[in-house]
Amino acid sequence: MKKGTFHRVFGALLGAAALTAGTFAGTAEAGQASRAGAVPVTMEAYQAKILVLSRQLWNHRADIHRADTGAPVSGLRVVFTTPGSEEILCEDFTDVNGTASCDSNLPSDLEVANIAVNGYEAHFHGDGIHAPVSADGSYGVGAGDP
Repeated sequence: MKKGTFHRVFGALLGAAALTAGTFAGTAEAGQASRAGAVPVTMEAYQAKILVLSRQLWNHRADIHRADTGAPVSGLRVVFTTPGSEEILCEDFTDVNGTASCDSNLPSDLEVANIAVNGYEAHFHGDGIHAPVSADGSYGVGAGDP
């Protein structure tokens, strides 16, 4: 890393944290463009944490529930990506509460500013039974341990 790069990145991350602190990122519902006959689901993504000193992204989290009953849906693969370029950060399967969560290392240097400003995306691509759905999550910034 070039001299001064860490300070510029850290400054950008702190600025982004001020813009996004304390916000839920988003809720999404599978729309009419979903596969015919697929059960519509909703997804909510939450604020994760950028740990600057350890260069980690901690606690990406998304919840998936049936749109009609609100019941959690387990066993669905959720992929967490950077926005736009969709570099895969991590992935997990939803548990009995409909929650998928995972941690990852910071993405490529070019993506650090992107995630600091734009957060992350959580995607469920559908499985033939449940309709695809996506939601946006944000980041807060921490120095070290979660």
